[in-house]
Order: sequence, then C-alpha cells, then structure tokens
Amino acid sequence: MGSAKGNGTAIAAAACDGERYRHVIGHFATGVTVITSRHGGTDHGATASAVSSVSLDPPSLLVCLNRATATETAVREGGTFVVNILREDQGALAMRFAGRHGEKFAGLEVGRSGQGDPVLSEALARVECRVRDAVTGGTHTVFFGEVQRAEASQGDPLAYFRGRFGRLSPELDLTELCEETFAARSAIELGVVDLTVGKVDAGAVARLRALMETTQGLVADGHFTDVAGWAAANAAFHDAHVALAGSEPLTETYRRLGVAGLILRTYTDATDADPELAGDHRRLVEAYETGDVEAARSAVREHADRAARSQRAAIAAGKEAR
Repeated sequence: MGSAKGNGTAIAAAACDGERYRHVIGHFATGVTVITSRHGGTDHGATASAVSSVSLDPPSLLVCLNRATATETAVREGGTFVVNILREDQGALAMRFAGRHGEKFAGLEVGRSGQGDPVLSEALARVECRVRDAVTGGTHTVFFGEVQRAEASQGDPLAYFRGRFGRLSPELDLTELCEETFAARSAIELGVVDLTVGKVDAGAVARLRALMETTQGLVADGHFTDVAGWAAANAAFHDAHVALAGSEPLTETYRRLGVAGLILRTYTDATDADPELAGDHRRLVEAYETGDVEAARSAVREHADRAARSQRAAIAAGKEAR
C-alpha cells in the first residue's frame, strides 16, 4: 500500500526500518509491567510494556517476551506468569528488571501467586495468568494468558513514552527532557571511557572509526544535510561506543534514552547545527586510537553540551515557527 487518503489528502507511506519504527511506535504511550514466573526452583522477571487485554469473557490478556530471555523460557516451560503493573514511582524497579543479570528480586517484598509465581507486593496491580496459547513473532513470543486472579491498589501507573519512563502528564517539557537525556548519555559514556580507553582491541576502535566517518558531512554549512541520516548514523556511533564496555544492560539503558527519536522530533533539514557535533565524534575516536583518557572524556563532555545547545535552539526555533 503506497499511500492512504484522508479528507482528500494523499499521505505517502514512509519507508520503515528498525530505527524509524522505534521512533514512531514510541509515540504510543503504554503502561509498564514486570512479568514474573517461577520455573525449575528459580524466580524470573522481565520488564515489558507490550501487554494488552484480549477479552473479558473469559478474562484474558497477552504479553510479549523476548525469546532470548530467561523469563520467556520460564513462562513457556512453566505455563504460568504474573503481570505486575508498576506504580509511577517505580521507574528504578522497571530498569532493574529490564536487565538480564543481577539479583533482580533482592530486597523486594515478594509474595506468591496461586501457581507459585513471584508477585511484586508493592506493584500497583497484579494479574495472575495461566498460558492458554503461544505464538512466535520475530524475536518475541506472544503468550495468551487466561486470568486466574486479579487485584489492584490505589495509585497512579508508571508510563513509557518515547523511550522514557515517567508519569502520565498532559504535557511534556521537551527542553527539560532533552537536557536530562543528554546528561544521562554523557554519564554513561564517561563511564565507558574510563573502562575502555587503552583497553579495547584495534579492531573495535577501527569499527568505531568507520561509524564515525559515516557521521561526517551530515552536518555542513551550519545545517544538517540529512536529519534522518544524522539521527541513524549518530545513534549507531554512540551505540557502538557504549557497547565497547561489553555490558548488555548498559547498552540497553543507553538505547532506552531514545536520542534518535528526540533528534527526529526536534530537527529539520533547515535546523541550525554546530558542525563540531561531528567533530566531537572524530576527537573521541582519535582519543581511543592514542589511548588518551582525558581527551576522550573531554570529547564526550563537549559533545553532550553541544548536542543539548543544538536541541534547545531547535526547540525554540520550532516554537517561533508556530
């Protein structure tokens, strides 16, 4: 289907790759849950926002879990699970269960469902399910569960919107969101620099250089030459840099910041852009090539400040245009 028509206007369908889909589907605000199950004498849990009610008669819902996770295996082989709907102040808990390692249940008040699965007692609501059916969809398994028991307490839910956890709010402060996002990215990357400069092999640095070269030329003459191209190339570069630390939870934490989505939301090809945004990438790679930790730290900090200034200017320009 190449286009759709609404109110007499043809709307062209944009080509869709993984990064564009991540950006677009991020506009669909969802609640946040932790899916828990017990199998083989071990408790398992994973954060999930892909949860949906299916039917009231009989009561049923579906959840989607990555097939690479231990929780998916526990649900598939154990046949039961609990959907723990998180409160608005439980973002840290969502991050804990989003990782694949560590003592996820340590220090938590944990109850038991009728089937013996762990129940997060402090969650906003809990729905106990028995697996009725399961289908594979790409990297995930979709489990259809028959509800065995459900209960809720007073409070407001945690929301997931545009790659971030937060409270339900009628309006987001986009400038504040950008400031927090780039500060978080800087903190992550400074930690990666301390762990990896002078310690990663030449092949990894060469791959980082190749990604850096892709970003060059996408900012020229004070403007972005291709905003979508910059968003994708910039995301790939920073993703590869964080991945040098060899920590999947850390890399996933970076990805959840949704930097590419912020860029696509605020920039246009006419947006004023500091050409040194790409220059910072080059300086970071050169610091890795020479093993200069302080130069790498400086490149990360300067890039974060520069990116935040560019986003603020883009947001202000957008408001003036309206």
